[in-house]
Amino acid sequence: MFKERIEFLKGLLGDKDADAVLVTTTPNIFYFTGFRGAWGMPSTLFLIVEEDEIVPLTSVMEEERVKIETGFSPVTYPRFGDREEYLISLLKDRLGVRRLLYDELDTQLYERLKASLGDLRWVGREILVKRSVKSQGEIRLMRKAAEITTKVMAELPDILRPGMVEYRVAAEMGRRALELGADELCFPPIVASGERSSLPHGQATDKRIPRDSIVLVDFGIRYRGYCSDYTRIYFLGNPPRKLVKAKELTEKAYERSIAKVVAGEDGREAFQEAFKVYEEAGWDRYFLHSLGHGVGITVHEYPALSHKEVELKENQVVTVEPGIYFPGIGGVRLENTVLVGRDGAEPLSHLPF
Repeated sequence: MFKERIEFLKGLLGDKDADAVLVTTTPNIFYFTGFRGAWGMPSTLFLIVEEDEIVPLTSVMEEERVKIETGFSPVTYPRFGDREEYLISLLKDRLGVRRLLYDELDTQLYERLKASLGDLRWVGREILVKRSVKSQGEIRLMRKAAEITTKVMAELPDILRPGMVEYRVAAEMGRRALELGADELCFPPIVASGERSSLPHGQATDKRIPRDSIVLVDFGIRYRGYCSDYTRIYFLGNPPRKLVKAKELTEKAYERSIAKVVAGEDGREAFQEAFKVYEEAGWDRYFLHSLGHGVGITVHEYPALSHKEVELKENQVVTVEPGIYFPGIGGVRLENTVLVGRDGAEPLSHLPF
């Protein structure tokens, strides 16, 4: 698996007439080596790939872990040394690199490398497109992540009660996900009740869930490095009729849009189908975001299902998540993580709306 991915990087060298590729981000390091690092933090491992040599660079502190998780014997920079300075010296003096491809660099490192090497070119997009098409092994892991997520969310109707604090709901979900085998949560759970459900990213607060209301829950976990992302809404008592209608409309938007999520087709068509449903009801101005996004090692990645053209590819994994939001009243979003196929899209796990 990793050999084929490294060969992809070597292929970029020929395509771009470059000497080496430098991989620096935690998600890309995981994709090309299996080293997890710490999600959301700068990578403690850099990877340099040349045509005839692979050079991992890390600290003395991480040396043993890199060996265990990747099988590589890394080069280490001095314990109290400047990692960037060591990297530049390694590239320029030891490896003789003059034309460098990279996935992502902060401004300071970019400027230092540019001054030392001269020829730097970004290949982050090529890597994101490569990552977006999942292997069968990745799909199995993502099915498991989805299964854990939907099991947790299926238990919510037995947990949610008026007066319950949103934070407690989020905590219970996190605890249950870990019990079921999740590595961790891949984002802070969105638990938005009552009027707060009109906030698309309304993370849990110390607010108590009101009577006769709605609770919007957006939840995702990471399993062996791969993410899930699901959203459901839960009605308590007699919620506002407008939100009941909004749920019915959003189910229709979901069904019409997912029918357009097909390998080889333009992702814009799926977005446009959802938009039309809301437009026909006169509510399109309340549809505030794109229809969906790629999911994989990170919970938001390429491709996006939006108003922009994008050709969908077989075995990409994306979300389909239409939603509408009424300030001062509440909002509705329904989201599944789905596998793109030639004959349509398949939810990775099933949970009733």
